Amino acid sequence: MSSTGIPVMASATNVAAQAATTPAPATAAAAPAAPAAMTKRNKKVKKLTKKDIDDVLMKDIIDLRGHDHWTWEPTTPPPFQNFEELEVTIGSMAQSGEGLALLPERGDGWVVVVPFVLAGEKVKARVYRHNWGYSHADLVEVIEPAANRIEKKDILCKYFGTCAGCQLQHISYPDQMIFKRKVVENAFKNYAGKYFASLPPVDPVSGSPIQSQYRTKITPHFEAQNPKHQSAGTAQPVQIGFLKAGQRRVMDIEECPIATPIVNEGMKKMRAEVQQNIASYKKGATMLLRESNPIVPGTESDPVPQTTKICVTDHKANITEWVGKYRFDYPAGSFFQNNNAILPSLIGYVQQQLHLPLTASSQSASGTEAAPDMSSSTAINHEINYLVDAYCGSGLFGITCHEGFKKVLGVEISAASISCATNNLVLNKLSTETTAFHLDDADKIFAHIDFPSAETALIIDPPRKGCSEEFLDQMVAFLPARVVYVSCNVQTQARDLQGLLDRCEAKGLPGYKVEAIRGRDITFSFISFLAETHTHHSSLTSTGMMATDSENDVNPTQVQESQPDAESSSTPAPLQPQAQAQAQTHSLDIGNKGYSQTQQQQQQQQQQQQQQFQPPQHDNDPNNENVSPQELTLFVEKLLEQINAKLDGVSGQIFNKMDEMSSRIEDLEKSIGELVQNVEDDPKSPPASKTS
Repeated sequence: MSSTGIPVMASATNVAAQAATTPAPATAAAAPAAPAAMTKRNKKVKKLTKKDIDDVLMKDIIDLRGHDHWTWEPTTPPPFQNFEELEVTIGSMAQSGEGLALLPERGDGWVVVVPFVLAGEKVKARVYRHNWGYSHADLVEVIEPAANRIEKKDILCKYFGTCAGCQLQHISYPDQMIFKRKVVENAFKNYAGKYFASLPPVDPVSGSPIQSQYRTKITPHFEAQNPKHQSAGTAQPVQIGFLKAGQRRVMDIEECPIATPIVNEGMKKMRAEVQQNIASYKKGATMLLRESNPIVPGTESDPVPQTTKICVTDHKANITEWVGKYRFDYPAGSFFQNNNAILPSLIGYVQQQLHLPLTASSQSASGTEAAPDMSSSTAINHEINYLVDAYCGSGLFGITCHEGFKKVLGVEISAASISCATNNLVLNKLSTETTAFHLDDADKIFAHIDFPSAETALIIDPPRKGCSEEFLDQMVAFLPARVVYVSCNVQTQARDLQGLLDRCEAKGLPGYKVEAIRGRDITFSFISFLAETHTHHSSLTSTGMMATDSENDVNPTQVQESQPDAESSSTPAPLQPQAQAQAQTHSLDIGNKGYSQTQQQQQQQQQQQQQQFQPPQHDNDPNNENVSPQELTLFVEKLLEQINAKLDGVSGQIFNKMDEMSSRIEDLEKSIGELVQNVEDDPKSPPASKTS
């Protein structure tokens, strides 16, 4: 999911620039002599630049070092040889869950990043990749374990430590909650630092009701057979599972203990089918396994329809999910929260925040927890009468939080998502006179909202890249009385908070006062702030999601604003005939305007976009002989913008391929190094396996 290219807000860019300050040139610390057998493999040294920096990780490194100044020259070779083994003491934990070890005697304070460790532990680590100011290493051995390390026999997954999927299973669950609370705190310190002193303390993280068998979706991978083996008819075991830690190689996983039982049953069948038909695959593939809970045929009209559990593997197939009393249908390949167990309490918390009183003296919801039952009574705040669900997706929050509002409007830039949301509106038998979902462009997402801002609450649930600059500009122009921000990336969430407050400050507006910050596993963080933009006070609540597995890992600077998220790029499942007819023709009066979201409207919007870059024309001038220089200049500028955008996309694909090839080469070097090391350790013992 990670990609580069989003124009990050100036505030966030400045923070990143400070973290990546170019050090003053100086003589590099002398690296220790390398073993003779390894010198040849390291003859070519990669020049390290600031482009190699992981921004989130670098902030943790600077925090460990206590400063961001290096006397080390970045064009000097790293102070380690590849595959060199070191004994290090872990000084702190990075927000990624990896340990950081500071080596003052190497490279003027070089840092080694080691997975599956705890602060204070002494470990042996093998270096395999270098970045600007730090190196990544594999964990070889824990020499002195921390007192709170879980014993290996008590760890949930037998693959933990080898599989890249999970990072924290060697830590007790209460300690995980403490760590994740610190992650939320550091995110706001690093990405909303300008306002950090005025923020309230971070509340304790709310735990998940279950810590295993909760994940309703997994995406295992496999690689195609070696062509030499295929032509020779030689049987070759197929590795079907997830990536190895620190590598881009797939390891074999028979069962994932965090996946639901029905998903694991589907994985067994999928593994057997792939093994049987592997010869038909020219390339490897990523498989989809997702739990669905369809209604048992014949019970549709029952007061409480019976449901069954199935495992779906078709990306375009329909998934049925139940959140409390509400039903949601969406394509299997699109985005939906993968931990259904947390949704009732999560939505209960959001409902609670939406209806807090709009008074400065009102008691903050900080430190309180919503009842897990969404049907529990929530005090209705009659000062807030309207709800806008931005980035509404398939309608989760707009539908589950509609009670207590006169009108609800969900807005999206994805036609596929709007189709799903409208279908879900019909499935849940909600009135189209009070609730609707509307398709709009990113730069016009507030254009058709005429609710009075002083009576309007806003829910924001963006993809991991966070809100666009256009969205934040429009939000400040609209100034909703209360905002609930739901995010799956607490770093971009904090960045957006600073961007929002900066915009309010630039316009001379009182802005928003943060009421509370809360984390939720698996995994969200909440921030509530009290907006002081109207004659009365209002509040903004933000909910952010912290990842606990590698599928969710992404840095706030590694996002691309123009690239749609998984839900936006997917194709919706076909609607039922009756629901489809209603979804395509319903109209809704929102405020003083009537909206009819039909296929014809969507086609008109697409035609307008296609006509946007047409050459200027006049009715009496078909050959454009009398086009003004201003018109021609404007056309050329827009045409160049379009060309540059396409070139950026192509160059991004090229760089992604180059990065993939570089990673594969690193993996190969790593495998060769391990093979040579084994031979050196025991020359008489043949290698355990051959590397093709």
